[in-house]
Amino acid sequence: AWLMSRAGRWLPARAHGMRDPLVTWSVALPFWLLLSMAMLWLAPAAAYLWTLPLLTAAVLLLVVPATSPTSLRMASVAVLAVAATLWLRDTLELLRFMAPLFGRLPIITPSWVYAAVLGAASLMMAPPFIAAVAGTRPIARPSLVTALCLLATAIAGAAAWAAPAYTETQPQRRTVRALQEAGGASGIWEIGSVEPGLDLRTGAPGGWTLQSDTAPATIPWGRLPHPFVFRATGPALGPPPAAITSIVSTPVAAGSELAITVVPVRRGIALSFVLPAGMIPARSSLPGALRLGRWTATFIAPPAEGLVWRAGFRTAAAGQLQGVQVVATEAGLPEAAGGTRLPQWLPQDRAVWSAAATWVLPPPQPPQPPLPPVAPMPALR
Repeated sequence: AWLMSRAGRWLPARAHGMRDPLVTWSVALPFWLLLSMAMLWLAPAAAYLWTLPLLTAAVLLLVVPATSPTSLRMASVAVLAVAATLWLRDTLELLRFMAPLFGRLPIITPSWVYAAVLGAASLMMAPPFIAAVAGTRPIARPSLVTALCLLATAIAGAAAWAAPAYTETQPQRRTVRALQEAGGASGIWEIGSVEPGLDLRTGAPGGWTLQSDTAPATIPWGRLPHPFVFRATGPALGPPPAAITSIVSTPVAAGSELAITVVPVRRGIALSFVLPAGMIPARSSLPGALRLGRWTATFIAPPAEGLVWRAGFRTAAAGQLQGVQVVATEAGLPEAAGGTRLPQWLPQDRAVWSAAATWVLPPPQPPQPPLPPVAPMPALR
């Protein structure tokens, strides 16, 4: 605002405005009236933030004489007190809330959001402040005020540039996940972040590349919502936390029924039953929905004795039923040191990780037939 007022010195003399509080209010009141009308229509519960300062300004400016700059300044101070009471604390709290809010969201924080909040608050607090401090005479040394404002801007900018982006109390939120296919000797690893770089420690898998598509998986794994997703092929996740003990397909009059029994090895996992593309059961013992084009039913924390999923299909070939996949997902990464269930190659001093490991369970092994009895060897003489 100061720079804009100083830039007006290059305008022609007839284009200069009057240095009077009444001029400030003649410009601000129409905007306040339009804002109040819009908020009464769009957000009636919050319209008092605009209507109360407008009411205060309207009443006081009707009472005080327009020819007395001192009276206008006193009225402006009263309006500023009302506007600051409603806006100053809420604006500060909103700015403190926005930083962790955008830190949790998997998006790059738009820089204009903070300026928009400050601009919205300034629309209600700047006019009474300008009307209260505006003088009818030109300032004796405006260049000094300009130098002080530029110095304060430079100091604030340098402090913001030198401040750490993330700290131990305000860490960066990142996501790591891994997927192991049934019988796979390696796993697919992904890291999602709002920063364009990786700072992994020694021992991390190599070959990380920035990706914009979904991983080549046999299940609907999807893509992380972060703006920067890195992918690599790393070590296998080890034995899965659950096992399929039986798959039974029974033909019925209206189609066929499928029963899959899964027994968890570790507690607190999530089991998902994923059907081939285009298959939707006529009935299911678990509720399901389409996820990335494939019908999926999920059960969280199955009992230790196991979980049986039953589904009926009107028309389904035996080959289609064999395409049903069972997926086990566990929070954290297996065989990680410490209680965080994170590998040591993930930096954790200024970052908080959300980790998940996913296995596509292999089908149960058919029982092996017993070996034929072996005739005893004749005794040696």
